[in-house]
Amino acid sequence: MAQKVPTPKQIQQTLLKYRQGLSKDYDILLSHLGNPLLPDDDLLQYLQGLRSSIAEMDKKVETLIGVVLKIEWTSRGTTLVQEYQNFLLNLVSAHTYYLKAILHMIVLHFYPVIRIPEGEEPEIDEETRNQINIQSLHLHTLLQSVTQIVPMAPKVLLTLVGDMFPYFIKPAFVQQTYVQNLIHIALYMHGYRQPILELIIDKMTRLDEGVTSRTEQKLPLEAVKLDILMEVMLIYVHDTCYSKEQLDWEVTKKMYKELLVIFEKILLPTYASCHVQFVIFYISSFKEALSEGFLDYLWKKVQDPNTQVLFRQAAVAYMASFLARAKFISISTLKAVLDLMVSWVHTYIHQTADLATEVEIRVHSAFYAVCQAIFYVLAFRHKDLLETKDGLQFCRRLNLQTIVMCRLNPLKYCIPAVINTFTCVARQHQLAFCETIIEKNKRNRLPTAGDGGVSHSVSVDSLPNTFFPFDPYLLPRSSAYIYPLYKEYDGNVLPDDEDLENQEEDHYMDVDITLCGSIEKTVISLSPSQKIVKSPLTSSFTDLMMYGVSPGFKHA
Repeated sequence: MAQKVPTPKQIQQTLLKYRQGLSKDYDILLSHLGNPLLPDDDLLQYLQGLRSSIAEMDKKVETLIGVVLKIEWTSRGTTLVQEYQNFLLNLVSAHTYYLKAILHMIVLHFYPVIRIPEGEEPEIDEETRNQINIQSLHLHTLLQSVTQIVPMAPKVLLTLVGDMFPYFIKPAFVQQTYVQNLIHIALYMHGYRQPILELIIDKMTRLDEGVTSRTEQKLPLEAVKLDILMEVMLIYVHDTCYSKEQLDWEVTKKMYKELLVIFEKILLPTYASCHVQFVIFYISSFKEALSEGFLDYLWKKVQDPNTQVLFRQAAVAYMASFLARAKFISISTLKAVLDLMVSWVHTYIHQTADLATEVEIRVHSAFYAVCQAIFYVLAFRHKDLLETKDGLQFCRRLNLQTIVMCRLNPLKYCIPAVINTFTCVARQHQLAFCETIIEKNKRNRLPTAGDGGVSHSVSVDSLPNTFFPFDPYLLPRSSAYIYPLYKEYDGNVLPDDEDLENQEEDHYMDVDITLCGSIEKTVISLSPSQKIVKSPLTSSFTDLMMYGVSPGFKHA
């Protein structure tokens, strides 16, 4: 026999009796509300009865509220969903101390309500996705109303969504659904979009850093998850900035500024991120003013002596990689930035002419970083530069010979792969002649500062900027948004076989080459047989300029 639902008056009396120490009817009420098979019509009457007794629901009946919050309501009928929402809104309006519990319930529902075994990546059919989308809309309708009623709700919510962010072991669909819900919040909590995006990008960066090594020819699960999240983020950035395929400039500027703040806080200090930084790469492609603004921001970091050296090095690495890889960078911008960097280097050489000694690698690390950026960009983009009308004259005006011949000896402290390629380019076009200096450097051990005059080899790790953050993007799903904008290395100048064969063993680096989380153990030597290396993940060839410079390259 079905249990008769108590009237609103009876529910009120039950609560009053409980406050007087009589808990029998109260316990029965909890039992009935906690029944997952309770029909919609009965639950609707319970909620209506409870709503009439909101004034009685202080902290003494928090067990009752806890039971109500455990009800699975998002998949119920429309009338019941609305009544449930109304009850909670009345409750939090009258008793704000239930705010955190209500928000916790909402965020908990950001996890899709489907059974997914740990460690598996199930196929989610279209019907299930549609159901989850409907449930998400119910959650956000409630959440938006709560944030309007209680001013402190957004701050409490931000803490909760950070604390409850899915662990990386959770399936990709769980990660995706949770992040999509966070992005949905940013649509109506406009003042909190930046911290929400900061949270997402921070979590993605940690996932990017944590991609594990695999020998299989497929992506590890961590990379699959990151690929999906990158696609979600890139779609969101595009859809926010574009309306009917027209760029909304004011909206785009605001989004760009927020992402730039996040970049400075999270990505610029991060060494091991391989893919997440492409979010700023992507938005910078929307308009030339954005890409120029990004370069201007980075250059100010490089020039600022009050900025920590590591950040200055990272900033110039971003500049070099951005100039080399972004198809949307105009030749005029490329020339202008090269002019800035070269002028800075020449000024630095002039100002330190009487003081500089090449053993002071740490003192001059910003200088070496900028020199390496110049060599890298010229090695990468020389063909584009020389195809312009005055390209050769422009390159000769850079006076590269003075740079390579200076007492600070930048050729000695830059990545061998960059120097080798730059040397060939410079020799072919008579921009500089580096071979004599390189041979001299080979004969001398590299000293480290503060070693009391004892010579030691400088490890590759101590060289300036041993990474370029926009190295090839190899996440297949999200790459559809990147590769139309991305320039791969088109090397028509390679080191002579004889030059390669004469390299010292010190130039051989035993490294883990990270390709979307699939890692091959390789000895990198620029021998004739290894000018081009085939990727284990794609049918295309990786480029020479990728050697030894990716943030995913870890020295053994």
